[in-house]
Amino acid sequence: MLHPMRGAIIAFSILVFWTLFGVVGFMLIEGWGFLDSLYMTVITISTVGFGTVHEFTDGGKAFSIILIIGGWASSVNALAWFGQMLFEDGFFDIVGDKKRRKKIMELENHYIVCGFGRMGKGIVEGLKEKGEPFVVLDNELSNIEHFKSENILYVTGDATTEDSLIDAGINKAKVLLALLPSDADNLYLTIAAKEVNPKIYLIARSLYEVAEKRLKKGGADLVISPYKIASHHALHAAFSLSPGMNLELGKSSFGVPVSIREVEVDHKSQFVEKSIIDSNFKSKHGVLVIGIKKDDGEVQINPDPSTIIHAGDMLVLTGENDDISKVQALC
Repeated sequence: MLHPMRGAIIAFSILVFWTLFGVVGFMLIEGWGFLDSLYMTVITISTVGFGTVHEFTDGGKAFSIILIIGGWASSVNALAWFGQMLFEDGFFDIVGDKKRRKKIMELENHYIVCGFGRMGKGIVEGLKEKGEPFVVLDNELSNIEHFKSENILYVTGDATTEDSLIDAGINKAKVLLALLPSDADNLYLTIAAKEVNPKIYLIARSLYEVAEKRLKKGGADLVISPYKIASHHALHAAFSLSPGMNLELGKSSFGVPVSIREVEVDHKSQFVEKSIIDSNFKSKHGVLVIGIKKDDGEVQINPDPSTIIHAGDMLVLTGENDDISKVQALC
């Protein structure tokens, strides 16, 4: 099938041919000058119905009939292809894309948000509220309509490639946020971004603790962990509770209430002098230990599995209410 742009070019070329054919024909048959011949050709092809400049000879009348049929058909065809090019081939989108790219290239000291997931959306909202200049670099085509409706400057492409980063204006950007779905992608993005612009301040998201060191070695100036941040907030709330009180988090996929609870370990408990991993909290009892408040006041967030539990420790447990209650009884 012929592409609308190519069809429009061919149709307009045919229309130009008929226009030249008419001008030359009137000049040869009627002996008119160029301007008169062009005028008669245009009003004949367009069928506007204006009066003739000169009287026609019989040969001129016959030529006009041929010109009306061929020229009018070519003009209608050209208009049809032009309309298809405008509306079906995204002509206005092309014009809009050029304006968008120009705006991005004019940005300075802006933010580049790579990845438009949950975290990316929240950061974009924050940047909009503060009036900070930014560009979203994302490869999900389904997000384009949202970007357009919200007047968000965006670049569609692979954030780990140099071309996409340059399109987002990384050479003049102030901060880049690597918020891609996986730690591997964020590491690759970090390395690529620092190679293009070593001075840019780079913030990377890390899902797993082991990736934090690698991201920093790769050039990340700051590494953030959503789960660690969430744990800090949860623990802050949990430690404000009295022992045994629940902090309701919601319900599991099975509709069972899930909570955080602070539980004190008694000196007679089976967990005393055992490590977290050896106590089998997750595998045997179905709960997670997300924090420990030691007897001396030290607070450990996301404690190491090898951490030894002592009498008097306050364990911050999360899981289903019934499972937490069973572990509390054992404590």
